[in-house]
Amino acid sequence: MKPTQEQVLDWANQVWGTDLGKPWSQAALLHITELANLAYEAGRKDENEACAKHFDENSDTPYYGRHVAAAIRARREQ
Repeated sequence: MKPTQEQVLDWANQVWGTDLGKPWSQAALLHITELANLAYEAGRKDENEACAKHFDENSDTPYYGRHVAAAIRARREQ
């Protein structure tokens, strides 16, 4: 699930502080939201690859492990 706009605003306020003295512009919100979404997607891909590698390397049944890893990687591409 991608971050909500409220989460992104909360993160931005945590980073830059809430005492900026003016509300966020629509352009700033768009850029901050896109940045948060890109960071989320990058982390999700890393996490999915770590799960796929686990099944590649640690399955008691290599055939099953390869299929689970392939399914994880295929879903990541959607």
